[in-house]
Amino acid sequence: MLVDDDRFFLKAFKNLLEIKGHEVEAFHKPEEAWKYIGKNAFSLDGLILDIRMPGMSGIDFLKKLRQHSFDIPVALITGVQSQNDLMEAVHFGISGLIFKPFKWEQVLRTLEKMSQDAPGLALVLDWKQQLSKVLQKSLDCWEQEGGNRISLAQESGIWKTTPDGSSFRTLTLNRYLKPESQPKRPKWWLVLDTIQFMMLNLQPGPCLVELEIEKRKLVQSLKEAGLYQDKTLQT
Repeated sequence: MLVDDDRFFLKAFKNLLEIKGHEVEAFHKPEEAWKYIGKNAFSLDGLILDIRMPGMSGIDFLKKLRQHSFDIPVALITGVQSQNDLMEAVHFGISGLIFKPFKWEQVLRTLEKMSQDAPGLALVLDWKQQLSKVLQKSLDCWEQEGGNRISLAQESGIWKTTPDGSSFRTLTLNRYLKPESQPKRPKWWLVLDTIQFMMLNLQPGPCLVELEIEKRKLVQSLKEAGLYQDKTLQT
């Protein structure tokens, strides 16, 4: 389902999705879309919402959806990068973001995430795989602002560096980037600490929002594995 108050954009986006083989129900009024969901929620594979709409914003729509226990995968369309709005959306559970003006590759990645998050269709990753995935995402965000593995390790103080001639190597961090090379008992809290470091030191933007989404998935997997607890209990 697609909901956007911009009729021109709504029609163009709907046509694009249909050309790519998707069946799309489109609404330019969120109130009408809500009525449709009330009768057809369990037949929907996903919902794409504009974050800025009169009457009922995309955030309000998302809140209402979760309050009624509808676990439909949701992606938000936005042309305004308000960090507060985006982090609130993450809190209520979204699969991804589509920024205007968008490229099809970006839309495709978001649709793939929504497919993975669909009830009964989720691809459940081993928590060690998720650990590597989230750490790589953290590194991607860091590198977008000109950093590298060595600067991340040195500035955060979380990962050890090993002298290598006139430079350094990040052997431990490197091990955590691949599930097969992780220690038998990975110190998963190091990755969560790395995410916290990113949130405090990087500029707000799409990368941090996506990182927060992946972090929440990791924490949920750790809880299901009986591992997650308050970090103060870790040694």
